Amino acid sequence: MTVKEYVLLGRLLATKGIISEEELETALREQKKTGDFLGVTIIKIGFASEEEVFSALSSQLGIEY
Repeated sequence: MTVKEYVLLGRLLATKGIISEEELETALREQKKTGDFLGVTIIKIGFASEEEVFSALSSQLGIEY
């Protein structure tokens, strides 16, 4: 069994071009205030759709979506 490198959700979304680095920083600041999961924060702010976040999460976790 090999260990897959774990990529944080925000970094994954930025690398895929779904959100910008500035949007990621904004979402991280907002997440600190609200305590929500980062994916939820990104959707609430409107930086990405549920579909985009769920797709990235499935990729991050190595499961089909």
